[in-house]
Amino acid sequence: MRGALPIDAGEYVQSVACDRHERRGSSRAEFDVTSPPAAPSRGGSVRGLDTLRFVAALWVAFSHGASPPVDSMFGVHGPATHLVSAGMALVFNGTAAVVVFFVISGFCIHLPNIGAERLDWRRFLTRRLVRIVPPLLAIIGLTRWLGDRYVAAVDTVLWSVYCELIYYALYPLLFALLRHWRLRYILIASIAPMAILLALKPTAAFLWHFGAWTWLYCAPFWLLGAELAERYRRGSLRTRGSIWIWRCAAVVLCGLATVALYHLPIAVGYPWTMPAFAVFATFWVAQEIGHAEQKGAVAVLELLGAGSYSLYLAHKIPLEALPAPTGALGWLELLAAIAAATLALYVFVERPSHQLARWLGRRRRAPAFAV
Repeated sequence: MRGALPIDAGEYVQSVACDRHERRGSSRAEFDVTSPPAAPSRGGSVRGLDTLRFVAALWVAFSHGASPPVDSMFGVHGPATHLVSAGMALVFNGTAAVVVFFVISGFCIHLPNIGAERLDWRRFLTRRLVRIVPPLLAIIGLTRWLGDRYVAAVDTVLWSVYCELIYYALYPLLFALLRHWRLRYILIASIAPMAILLALKPTAAFLWHFGAWTWLYCAPFWLLGAELAERYRRGSLRTRGSIWIWRCAAVVLCGLATVALYHLPIAVGYPWTMPAFAVFATFWVAQEIGHAEQKGAVAVLELLGAGSYSLYLAHKIPLEALPAPTGALGWLELLAAIAAATLALYVFVERPSHQLARWLGRRRRAPAFAV
C-alpha cells in the first residue's frame, strides 16, 4: 500500500525532543503518569516517546513498501500468506503514524514551557529550526542531485515537516494567547477551521490534499499533544488497562481507516477518520508514557528512536533506488539500505544539528521577550 501515506511526520521524531524533567517514582497499582521514572531517561527526556517515534517512523517506511514480502519470503503462495500480506497492507497506515508524531510534537514543545512567565522566542525558534532544518535541507539537496524521480518520492513525505515548521513559528503566539485563554478553548476553536476545510473539500483522500492549508487542518492534532502535556504536568493522567490492549487497538484502528479509504463502496478519506484516531492517539501516548515510567522503556528502541527523524526523511531514497524486495534476502538488503541511509543522515547531519542547537541554547541568554 505504497500510497497509504505521503507521510509523515511531524518533527517527527527526535526533532522535537522533550527538555529535561526530573521526576520521582511511584509504586501505586494505578500508576500516576506524572510520577517520575526510577531513573532519568536519555537526555532527561520523557520515557517512552523515542520508542513511539521509532515505531511510528518504521510504520511509515513499511507503509511505503518496506514491509516484509511474506509470500516470497516463505516460498508459499496460499490463503494464509495472502491473508497476512493483506493484513499488513491494511495496518501499515503511514498517515496514522504521522498523526501520532503531531501529538508527540505538541506534547514535547509545550511541556517545558508550561507555567513559564516568559518565552525567549528568539532562543526557542533558533533551537527548533537548527534541529529540524539542516536534515531537511540535506535530504532536499540530495534528491535534487539524484534526479526528479527521487525529488517526487521524497516530496511526498515532507508535508508534515512543513506543518511542524509552521507550528514552531506560531508557538510564541500560542504562548501569548495562553495568558488569556485556556489551552482547551484554543483547541476547541481550532476545530472550526478543520471543519470548514472538510466542508470545502469533502472528497479529500489524504491530509496533504488541503495544500497550503494542511497545517491548519492538522493543528488540532498538535494541540491535543499540548493539552496532554498540561494534563501530564497537573498529574491528572492515569494508566488504564494493559498496554498491549492499547497497542492492539492502535493497529486495529489503523486498519479500519485504511479499509474506509480503499475498500468501502464510498471512499471515506483520512481527513474524516484521522480526527477520531488523533483523540485515541492522545490517550494512547499517555498510556505509553505511564507504562514506560512504571516498567521502564526498552533501551534499544529508545536508542533507535534518536534517529527517527532521519529514518522518516531518508527511507524513500532506498525504496526508489532498489527494486521491490522478493524473498527474505531481498527484504534484508532493503532494510540494510534504509538503515545505512538513516545512519548517514543522522551521524553527519541530524546529530550535529542537535549539538549545535544545544550550544546555541547555552550561548543565547538574551533577556526573554515577554509574549
